[in-house]
Amino acid sequence: MLQKHLKEEIMKQCITQAGIEKTVSKETLKIMTGAAQLLMEQLLKQAAFEANSDGRKEVNLKDLDKVWPYTLLSFL
Repeated sequence: MLQKHLKEEIMKQCITQAGIEKTVSKETLKIMTGAAQLLMEQLLKQAAFEANSDGRKEVNLKDLDKVWPYTLLSFL
């Protein structure tokens, strides 16, 4: 569920930032979906590392808040 929410949110941000809210070509959507998937995977890996370093087995939103800025920068 967390993955689905992240993917949807990233896709909304990609579309909004690109200024293509109304029409998106299939190729552009494919590229953005791939980028969103990669970013989501990196976010979840980093968040899992944060949780593990605190001795927890489950990732929560606080972990994502911690890792979002530097994961996004490393992704760019």
